[in-house]
Amino acid sequence: MGQPDLSAVVVTWNDASYALGVVSSLLEQEFTAEGGRRGTLEIIVVDNHSDDEHARLLRRLPPEITVLRTEKNLGYGGAANRGFEVAAGRYVGVLNPDMRLLPGALQALLAPLLGEPGVGATGPKFWWDDERRFMMPPNDDPTLAFLVLTRFGPLITSLHRLHTRQWLREAVTHWSSTEPRSESVLCGAFIVMRREVLSEVGGFDPGYFLYYDDADWARRVRRAGYRLLYVPQAEVIHYFNQSPKTNPDRSAIASEGRFYAKHYGVRGKAGVRVVERLVGLCASRRQQAPLRDVIPLGQPEKPPRLTLEGHQPEGGMLAELSPTPTFIPAAGAFLEGSTCEIPPSLWDRLRPGHYYARLVDLATLRPLRTWSWQKWESS
Repeated sequence: MGQPDLSAVVVTWNDASYALGVVSSLLEQEFTAEGGRRGTLEIIVVDNHSDDEHARLLRRLPPEITVLRTEKNLGYGGAANRGFEVAAGRYVGVLNPDMRLLPGALQALLAPLLGEPGVGATGPKFWWDDERRFMMPPNDDPTLAFLVLTRFGPLITSLHRLHTRQWLREAVTHWSSTEPRSESVLCGAFIVMRREVLSEVGGFDPGYFLYYDDADWARRVRRAGYRLLYVPQAEVIHYFNQSPKTNPDRSAIASEGRFYAKHYGVRGKAGVRVVERLVGLCASRRQQAPLRDVIPLGQPEKPPRLTLEGHQPEGGMLAELSPTPTFIPAAGAFLEGSTCEIPPSLWDRLRPGHYYARLVDLATLRPLRTWSWQKWESS
């Protein structure tokens, strides 16, 4: 066998059942390579030091799948880099195990890379549920302005409204796109890149154990003069938040500090410290900016049915679902009628915690009704 057209690197840690599923999904894909011939695929599974039970499950993979086992948990970026080191493809993809590719996904992701030299990497449209109702949020570019808005927004009502409206406007543009569009950051859960880009800018910074590794990589790719392209025709079901994490809060804090120090120097490092101190001071004097007219749903055992009675907006409605009252980030679903039904498959995968949902007038981006509830493990 000659050089494969595409190498797909799957990073897995204690989620072997998902890894088996995504490999099966990849093997079902067909795509066209240069010259119109049928493309060839190499699959590399990086076992990021899973426990023995999950390591045994990975032995069920077909013999043509390359399995690498790390000597310790290297984090997502570090493990991905191990796969990049042995990947032989003309193009290289990296993806989480907790997803399922829909037919034609690889074809759609590769098409811009084959036809436009200026495109350095592509990313798919992520759905949160098998029914394809809720779309995952776009990735944010973590600028210093974004840091300030996300920290102070929940404490200052006017700033909160400004930021949420700005974020929602960008998210709706992302969700409603039907053609490929350039973006600042592609979600690291699934990226397909040129071999030349990987050689020029390198893989992920292994200093990020979790989080910010994709934003860091995206900055380096853009600085090298390449475009990052979101391709909505490439559809993927992302069973988000199902892959196990190690100390996610601690990892996020460490990665945030590293990112701002790396890309903004002394100004970024000091900025993070100052913002955190000011936020702590403000929070001690003032409660979080409250949501108005929130309808509490208590502790429902079944997926809530969210309905807007009375006059319906002519421009249609959007439903948002989020674990945060700021709705940044949030998953979104365009509604045809006045009711949003959360799919049972999505409901069952939601981890215990507080959740918020709201219906939004698409024409004005004005929230029309908001709900909140607590989900327990037994639900």
